Amino acid sequence: MKKNNLVICLVIIFLLIPLINGLAFEKDTDIILRVPCINDGAPCSGSATCNITVVYPNGSIMVNNQLMTNNGAYHSYSLPDNSTTSWELFRAPVYCIDGSENGDNTITFYITENGKEPPEGITVIFFGIIFIIIIAGMLGLLLYTIFHFINVDLDAWDLIYNFSAYFSLFVVYILALEYLGNAFINSFLLFLIEVGAVTTILIPLIGFVVSFIKIHTVKEDR
Repeated sequence: MKKNNLVICLVIIFLLIPLINGLAFEKDTDIILRVPCINDGAPCSGSATCNITVVYPNGSIMVNNQLMTNNGAYHSYSLPDNSTTSWELFRAPVYCIDGSENGDNTITFYITENGKEPPEGITVIFFGIIFIIIIAGMLGLLLYTIFHFINVDLDAWDLIYNFSAYFSLFVVYILALEYLGNAFINSFLLFLIEVGAVTTILIPLIGFVVSFIKIHTVKEDR
């Protein structure tokens, strides 16, 4: 029985509790992996050593069996600065030795745009629908504004529609940063914001001023 307990102990010794499993780090930042090292229910000794290997999502090696820093209750390793720009799931096998005993485990983590886990399917679907609505809505609103601009009859409500659409675009951008964290989508939304500054702010505002002047000019002529 005692031998069985020893076997179980050897299995769970240095079981690197995956506190960082499922966690995410923000890209282009200093990333330090911290892994608890436990020997028979207590922190590993000061002489314990842990080596880590970090594998890219495509299977290539980022870090190859490098020694981690012993901080007592946990061991740490700083990722290279040029390796923190990806947006996928990484694997990191860790192997530890403390005297005559050893153990290993594999931890996982994400490096994402916003430092959060990649969104689930329902979130992606939600934003996908929102993006389709935004693109279709901005195109339709642009054509609507151009036709009224040509007819010189842009009124206050037309201005409100355009300003509200632009404000909504900002809201979607902020939500996407917080919950989606996709670099392409963020860049695309910034592009729409830049374009929208002209199509939903500048053009409608000029059209409203021209229409306002035309209306008052006609009234004065009468």
